[in-house]
Amino acid sequence: VLFVCLSVSLVGWSTQRRFARQGDGWEYLAMTEAWMRHGSPIVRASDIDAMFAGIDRSRRAGPGEPAAADLYAAQLPHGFATAADGTMHARHFWLYSLLALPASLLLRLVGGHEFNALVVTNTWMFAAAVGFVFAAGGGSLNQRAAFVLLAAVTPVLWYLTFTGVEVFSWALAVTALVCLERRWYWQSALAAAFAATQNPPMVLLAIVPVLLAARQGALRQAGAALAATCVALVPAICSWWYFGTPTLIAPTLDAGLISAGRTWSLLVDLNAGLLPYTPVLLVAAPWGAWRLVRRGDPA
Repeated sequence: VLFVCLSVSLVGWSTQRRFARQGDGWEYLAMTEAWMRHGSPIVRASDIDAMFAGIDRSRRAGPGEPAAADLYAAQLPHGFATAADGTMHARHFWLYSLLALPASLLLRLVGGHEFNALVVTNTWMFAAAVGFVFAAGGGSLNQRAAFVLLAAVTPVLWYLTFTGVEVFSWALAVTALVCLERRWYWQSALAAAFAATQNPPMVLLAIVPVLLAARQGALRQAGAALAATCVALVPAICSWWYFGTPTLIAPTLDAGLISAGRTWSLLVDLNAGLLPYTPVLLVAAPWGAWRLVRRGDPA
C-alpha cells in the first residue's frame, strides 16, 4: 500500500517537473522515445524531434527564447554513432531505456512529461531493491533494516533524479548480494550481469557466485551461474553486429588521464570523492579485508 501511494505521488510530481538532464541522459531519453514510437532502440531523427518537443512543452519557453533543439542539439552527436547500414545507435546499451518504457507509457497516459520516465524508473528500482531485501534477505528484521540503511544512505539517494544508470546499477547490485547471501547463485549472477550491460565493471560481481559455487563443489550451480553471466555479453554482441567492434565507448577514453593520483582522489577528494559520502565504508573496508586474509572470516 505504501509503495502504491508513493508511486502515485511520484507520478503526479513527474507530470509537472521541469526538464533536467544529467550524465548520458540524451542517449537514454532518445532510446526510450525510440522504444515508445517503434519498438526498437535504433534512434531516428523523428525520435529526437519528438524528444525535443516534449522538452519544449516542459520548458514553456517565452517569445524569442530558443527552442530546445537549438539549445541542446550540439551536444547530441557525442552520444550517438551511425552504423554501416545507416542506422543511428546510442553508445550506451538500451536496457535501461527499455525498463523506462512502462513509466513513459504511464506518464503519457496521465498527460505528464515523458522525459521524467527515467526518474520514475530510478525510484521504482530503488524501492524494489529495498523491498527485496526485506522480503528475501537473511537475518533478523533489524539486520535487514541495518543493511538497507547502510546501502541506501550513500550517494545513491542523490542519483534518484539523475538521468543515468547509477540507481539501476545499485538496485541490481543489492539484489545480487541478497541472492548471494541466500546461495541463489545463478540468480545472483544474473542480477549482476544485467547491471553489467550498462555498467561493465559489474561483471566482476557476476563472477563471484560462479567462484563460490565452484569452491563449494556445486558444479551444476556454478555452471548455471556462469551461463547467467553471459547476459553481460549482449551489449558487446549488439555492438559487434552493427559496428564490428565490441564497444563504442573504449575508443573514446584517454588512457593518459589514468594515474595513481586521480585514483586516490576518487576516494578522498572532498568534492567528488567517496570520503564525504561513505566514510564508514572506507574505514571498514581495509579492516574487513584484513580479517578475511588473516583470519579467514568472511564476516
